[in-house]
Amino acid sequence: MKKSISTILVANDKDLRPYIELFEYTGENIVQQQLGTLLGTFEIRDDSEDSAYIVNFLTSVAKKEYFINTKRPAAESFEAALHKVNLALSELANHGNVSWLGKLDAAICVLERNYFHFSVAGNAKVLLLRNNIITDISEDLASDESEPHPIKTFTNISSGKLEKDDKLIITGEDLFHVFSLTEIKKGASRFDNEKFVQFIKTALINELEIAGTIIINVFKEKLDTEQVDEKPKKEKKGILNAFSEKAFENPKTPEIIQGEDKKKKIEYIDQKTGHIYVKGEYRGRGEDNFFNNLLFIVK
Repeated sequence: MKKSISTILVANDKDLRPYIELFEYTGENIVQQQLGTLLGTFEIRDDSEDSAYIVNFLTSVAKKEYFINTKRPAAESFEAALHKVNLALSELANHGNVSWLGKLDAAICVLERNYFHFSVAGNAKVLLLRNNIITDISEDLASDESEPHPIKTFTNISSGKLEKDDKLIITGEDLFHVFSLTEIKKGASRFDNEKFVQFIKTALINELEIAGTIIINVFKEKLDTEQVDEKPKKEKKGILNAFSEKAFENPKTPEIIQGEDKKKKIEYIDQKTGHIYVKGEYRGRGEDNFFNNLLFIVK
């Protein structure tokens, strides 16, 4: 099966750009490419100087660790990358940089063959649209520690097999300031894949100062005769494999996210131009701040 990946990054206030990052990496050579695609989002809901550019740092840490050892299977490389990100966050805290604690929304994911592995932190979500049902497959996956601890930022992994016509939405909480789950489902049903991405992008740009969303579409080309392998046996876990697993093959109908009664009036398509427009109040973090690059020393 084929996958198309669309990233939507909104930073209408340029001063907020150092606090959000979307990433998508594939291997630089044939051997690394066997590990699939590493992708996800980091957003810090703290616009202090100390929190600037942490998202870039974490992205680099995850990428380096995931692709560094091509002899590991994808699942093991993913767990190692999560562990390394946790260590990096712990190191930041040890150096007194703690403004981001409890304010990090992140999703780190892997697309490998026809399988999807992911972990989330904070208020980040991963939604699955399958058979006209929308499910929050990241529900209860993030750490529920009352006092956030850096080394436990990413604690659980969920894995599942993708099917034809699946749609995955990886996003921070900003998306739900504009849409409810019901509205997202209706949009996905009404538009084809390309127009759905445009629909979400236009709404986020018009409504928010900062937002990040990744949309993955799974499809099978007419001439594609690829045979889908059965799910491989679970790898034995090593010292870094300290994460639980939670399958998402059987989606359930989720609860509607709070804020349903505050729906925006949406005009979908201008008949003359074909563009999608959204009307509503402007939302986002509006404080002005001065930002400098944050220098990290990684041991």
